[in-house]
Amino acid sequence: MKISLFSKKRWVHTSNGVTETELPSTPLPQKADWVLSRGLCFYQLLPVKNIALRDRKNALAIRLRQLSPWQNTGSYIVCQGDWAQLWLWDEAARSAQAEKHNAGKSRPVPETLLQQRPEDNGPILRQCLDGVELQYWQDDILLFSHWWQSSPAAEKLIWLLRTNDFPPPAAALTPQPAALLTHPWAKSSAGGIANVASQEKLEQMAWLTLLFTAVTLATWFGSQHLQLKNALEKEQSTADKLQAKLESTLQNRSQAAKDLHYLIKVHQLDNTPCVTMLFAQALEIIADHQAELTDWNYRNPKLTLELIPQKKEGGGSGLNESAIIAAFEKKPFFRSVSASAAKSGPGINLSLAIATPHIQQHTATAEEKMQ
Repeated sequence: MKISLFSKKRWVHTSNGVTETELPSTPLPQKADWVLSRGLCFYQLLPVKNIALRDRKNALAIRLRQLSPWQNTGSYIVCQGDWAQLWLWDEAARSAQAEKHNAGKSRPVPETLLQQRPEDNGPILRQCLDGVELQYWQDDILLFSHWWQSSPAAEKLIWLLRTNDFPPPAAALTPQPAALLTHPWAKSSAGGIANVASQEKLEQMAWLTLLFTAVTLATWFGSQHLQLKNALEKEQSTADKLQAKLESTLQNRSQAAKDLHYLIKVHQLDNTPCVTMLFAQALEIIADHQAELTDWNYRNPKLTLELIPQKKEGGGSGLNESAIIAAFEKKPFFRSVSASAAKSGPGINLSLAIATPHIQQHTATAEEKMQ
């Protein structure tokens, strides 16, 4: 018997443009994939253990708006265990490219979802469609991800892992090429929406069971009153009062449960940056500009840093104030960066403010944010 085959197209979108490829034919028609390179995506891992399934969609939607620097944001969300893995991108830019290539109905998939997950836990350096990505995996969950346009030095990889509380690799990491899979290794769960319907049905069944139990008890009391053939009106009145009291109790419990869900949601969406992360980003910028940190002072929301040039043989040319200020302003939590000359020596004093994600003004370009 002859089986008709369907071809499947795939568009690969990188910072250098868009290329079109065709995958091997399949017996059934399949939706075309629009592959977004890692350099075009922003990755974030969020804990969802303490968020109820029916609240998870709204909670992740709120967090997504806080994290995204774009007005129109595309997302791919994989809920696995107690974690939600989020990939975000500029959907307006992606849609424009898709329409330009007649791929408006294609399915956007981040490159990482089409790479084979490693069998072992620990760090791995991936060769991406453009650039390289440092990944740290634990039980098939991507706990950490950082992307560079070119391979960084080994010392920087070790420093970045230790800064984020991960052990360094046993051997030197080299970029590992990864052929793209035919299908993503996980489907986007959109904040656990698929599980919300079943959870709501279970809760509805629980309420119906509780109501049925209450009605059964009321009927049993009524039958007992009929058998006794006396004080029917008095006993019926008593049963009505018990029923009203039971409904009032159930309403109070329902309201208390809703209040608890919202309190848990608010607690889980705390987005204040930790001091360890702030200093990790600051030290990375300082090291990249051949500077040394001699003193610091942090009083929320103000951070003051005193920098001097690194000592080199033959002397140095001093610090590039404008480059250092620009590097700090590219980071999402640093605002109002200014520099002044140190009181003594060739150093400078940096003064900057710490901003939380929900009040940030995103003015950097999309590529700067993604890095």
